[in-house]
Amino acid sequence: MSPKPLALFVKHDGQSARAALTCEYKCGNACFHEPPNTSEGAYFGDIVSGLNRRGLIKGGAAAVLAVGAASALAACGDDSEAAKTPAPTPAGTPGTGTAFTAVAPNKEDALTIPEGYDQQVVIRWGDPLFADAPAFDFDKQTAAAQLKQFGYNNDFAALMPIEGQANSYLLVVNHEYTTGPMMFRGYNKDAPTDEQIAITKAAHGMAVVEVKGEAGSGKLTPVFGKYNRRITADTEFLLTGPAAGSAFTVTGADPSGKKVLGT
Repeated sequence: MSPKPLALFVKHDGQSARAALTCEYKCGNACFHEPPNTSEGAYFGDIVSGLNRRGLIKGGAAAVLAVGAASALAACGDDSEAAKTPAPTPAGTPGTGTAFTAVAPNKEDALTIPEGYDQQVVIRWGDPLFADAPAFDFDKQTAAAQLKQFGYNNDFAALMPIEGQANSYLLVVNHEYTTGPMMFRGYNKDAPTDEQIAITKAAHGMAVVEVKGEAGSGKLTPVFGKYNRRITADTEFLLTGPAAGSAFTVTGADPSGKKVLGT
């Protein structure tokens, strides 16, 4: 029997991040401004809004629907209600690719996945990456502890097989940014403590985690493998290539122009 497809998620502390905090702490609300269209051309959104579905297909723009192209084009070329409704996945049948019944809109405060799929939390913010890492304590965080624990928030994630080791993988995760109000009680964004700053620096960067795959189910379990490591805002990197050591890379902190910190 084929295993159910596994939906892989990496979460932080179980709290629901609010969009406003995400925008503020990820990019400083960089996109919160009037669209700076100073040309005489129309906005792309205005152009698209004037097209109907058939017109879009006839114009060739359907090329962007590369994933599941055959079924997508068939559905887009037919305005009938039957074409708009995906075929249901038979109960107990593993989902395949994009051929699944969509989750109905709901207001449940829960992760809801399609029929035929499983979900699993592989690792969380603060989980230990090394045997000597302390257990996570939300009210007793330290930078030293965070350096040995899984970092905060996640952007890019990759799962790569370890050559020569069956069912062994490296989970590589980019810890894009931190969200102070959700990391600390009574956090003051205008006056964070030195320790809070040190903890957030240690929570940035990347994590490399060795995981074992369970045959038949796809379940992943983190282990204290030899490849485990944390890359933080203070991790030193060596620049190589034609630009290394040039006037473009020399700084007051590094006159050699061959070192950078963090990612």
